[in-house]
Amino acid sequence: MARHRTAGSVEKLWVSVIDSTRWRRFAKRGPGARLFQGKAFRRLDQAWRFTLTRWADRRRPDLLRDVRKLLMFIGQTKSGGTMIGSMLDAHPNAVVADEVDATRFVEAGFSRSQIFHLMLKGARREAMNGRVTARRLDPYSFSVREQWQGRFANLVVVGESEAGPSTRRLASDPGLLGRVSQKSRGMSISNSSRSSGTLSNRSAR
Repeated sequence: MARHRTAGSVEKLWVSVIDSTRWRRFAKRGPGARLFQGKAFRRLDQAWRFTLTRWADRRRPDLLRDVRKLLMFIGQTKSGGTMIGSMLDAHPNAVVADEVDATRFVEAGFSRSQIFHLMLKGARREAMNGRVTARRLDPYSFSVREQWQGRFANLVVVGESEAGPSTRRLASDPGLLGRVSQKSRGMSISNSSRSSGTLSNRSAR
């Protein structure tokens, strides 16, 4: 229990660092941009995530056994996906992350459980930073107090609300949707899309 609390404290400290304005400026527009956006770093980061999620799956093989639905957002950016995802993430039976870019890891050959573990980690870290969004404009929070954001009681739905990268990848490689379906075989897939102010939802198996 003490080890778990220590790990949680370290993660919370790390999240506070990488979520700071100074770090974001360094990593996205400053000297670190060239490093973090380079192919070598992305390959190293991908290998690291592959190892961590493989370990997490072996450590808790029963964690995802009740998951029945994969949720993905497809469509325009800045159209409300983060807000909807944050509201769904407050439900005790759902975990919905933001900025995981799951289709990238489908392309990389991650297993279904590995991708789900990335979503769990992403949602947990979003909850730690208060679900703050629109940092480059006028930051505000989608935190839902005293609810289940970043946590769950009985995990049934797993997903992410970052629509932009998923939409661009599916547009350039339509066959990717088939590979997403293969990763989630036996489950229901819900694709939520927003366009011109309209929200639509499609489910398939």
